Amino acid sequence: MKIRTKVTLWYTALLAVLLAAVLAFLLRVGGKLALSGSESVLRSVTEEMAGEVELENGAVETDDDFRSTSRGVFIAVFYQSKLAAGQVPEDLGRLPDFAAGTLRTAGAYLVYDLAGEDGLAVRGFFARESTAESQRGITLAALAAAPVLLLIAALGGLAITGRAFRPIEEIARTAAQIGAGRDLSRRIELPDTRDEVSALGGAFNGMMDRLERSFAAEKQFSSDVSHELRTPVAVIQSQCEYALAGGAEGDVRRALLEIRSRTGEMAVLIARLLELSRAENRTAEVVLEPVELSELAETVTEELAPQAEQKRITLRLCAPEPVTVRGEQTLILRLMLNLAGNAVRYTPEGGEVTLSVSGGKDGAVLAVRDNGIGIPQEHLDKIFNRFYRVDASRHRDGDGGSFGLGLALCKWIADVHGASISVRSAPGRGSEFTVKFPAWPPDGASPGDSGGNGA
Repeated sequence: MKIRTKVTLWYTALLAVLLAAVLAFLLRVGGKLALSGSESVLRSVTEEMAGEVELENGAVETDDDFRSTSRGVFIAVFYQSKLAAGQVPEDLGRLPDFAAGTLRTAGAYLVYDLAGEDGLAVRGFFARESTAESQRGITLAALAAAPVLLLIAALGGLAITGRAFRPIEEIARTAAQIGAGRDLSRRIELPDTRDEVSALGGAFNGMMDRLERSFAAEKQFSSDVSHELRTPVAVIQSQCEYALAGGAEGDVRRALLEIRSRTGEMAVLIARLLELSRAENRTAEVVLEPVELSELAETVTEELAPQAEQKRITLRLCAPEPVTVRGEQTLILRLMLNLAGNAVRYTPEGGEVTLSVSGGKDGAVLAVRDNGIGIPQEHLDKIFNRFYRVDASRHRDGDGGSFGLGLALCKWIADVHGASISVRSAPGRGSEFTVKFPAWPPDGASPGDSGGNGA
């Protein structure tokens, strides 16, 4: 659950509790308030109508303003205990005894008595049902207003928290895009608020500045060192060849042969490191075009066939139908050669290596499977790191071997194409490397619609 959702739910729940408390208060106190209001109306109307009644020559006279019902109050004028004017509610039942100046309950009514002169009396009757209706009206109004207030609070909370957390979501989105594309030049667009979130975004951008400079310096260093080492290594190799051709014998010859072997390995390492550095530095220059994955897989199997035959390894190709992806042909070919070459190299004689290509609406899948020596579980999450090698099982051998750069280059190629690369392996059971390319062309588009754009 998102923080904005939690905050909104918390304050909405708090408001709901407060509204429930207010409603309980209204239910408890509202009846008393309604009763007090009813009593006030009864007194006021009764006293007002009593002022419109007078006794003249033994007869009761009422002014033109006298009304027998007013504001829900029934007015009855009695003279010598007989009804002289006004009316008594029909459902009242037995009249209560007269008690001047008192307010009482009689059946379903409130009764208020006022005494006049010479046996003249005025009584007011107010239905208690009216008081209950007033209380119900207040309760219903509160019940109707509560959901509206809760909805307004929830929507307002979502709007306010959404605006407050939007920069944080932008930070997360930018960080994910940087991680997916390894584009350290991206930065977060900061709101001009100068609050804590803006400070966080500024710190993140500052960190990315330092990381970008650090990675750029590392790449430049690797490229410069690799380039500068090529010449002295080549000189050492040529001098070894010259000394061996001169007839060196004994310990000197053995030493020269060892030096030549090691400098050969160093030359291969320098070449691969320079290749990786140059590849990473040309990410922005990679041009993605339609590439037929099945044809490349066939080319790779043909190129590795002699090496597989030499080790009596069965090399299979499973590409039942054409599969097109968007990428750079040279890089994808290198990716296939690295994965399939490793599979042949680390599969013992008599083994089997399968290169398969399949496609679907979710994208294309390239898989390289072997039944070779396999990789221990604890190494699987590190094998795509530079210079990482699995001890003993993946050592350098006479054909150039592993320097821990081939899979790092495969990972870079996959990232450039927006693909994912993964591995499943177990010692003694072999390995399976899987590369999943994004779907292309887009739905409803032809392969020629979107080719040729720089990555």
